[in-house]
Amino acid sequence: MTSDTDDKIEISMKETEASRVASIKGTGTYEEIGKVLMDLFRWVLERRAKVVSYPMIIYPEGMEELQAGGGEFEACIPIDHEMKISGAGGVKIKNIPAVSVVFAKQRGAVSEVESVHDQILEWVEENGYRVTGPSRELFLTNPMEVSEEELLTEIQVPVEAVRH
Repeated sequence: MTSDTDDKIEISMKETEASRVASIKGTGTYEEIGKVLMDLFRWVLERRAKVVSYPMIIYPEGMEELQAGGGEFEACIPIDHEMKISGAGGVKIKNIPAVSVVFAKQRGAVSEVESVHDQILEWVEENGYRVTGPSRELFLTNPMEVSEEELLTEIQVPVEAVRH
C-alpha cells in the first residue's frame, strides 16, 4: 500500500524487526535530540558495543510537543543482541518488539518531519488503521557527513487494522 501526496511523499507499510537498543530519555527540542544522540553514541562506543542499525528517536507524547518548544523523547541506538552490556548513567538496555508501521522517508531539514508525520496520520485514518504506539524517526544519514538538504529520515507510526 502506497500513496503519493502533493509533496511526493510515498507512504507505505512494513513489519519492523525486533531490536535490542541502548536508550536514554530526554526532554527538549530537535537541537537537544542531536546532543543526546551524540552522548549516547559515545556511551555505546566506549563499551565497545556493536551498532547494528540506524539511530532512532521515539516520541511518547507525539512530535507536536517537540515542535511547540520541547517535549519528551527517547533516543535509541540498536546494538548487537549478543553483546554483554548493562545500562548505567541513565542509559537502559531494552528490547523493542517487531511491529507493523506506516512509514515515509523525508529528505531535507529535520524541521520538515512534522508535516510528513501529519500526512502519515491522515493516511492511517483514511485507510482503516489506528495508531498503536508512539511515533518514531530513524536517521538514515549522518548529519556530520551530509548537508542538511541531503539528510534522510524515516518516520514510522505503529498501527493495526481497525476491525468492524
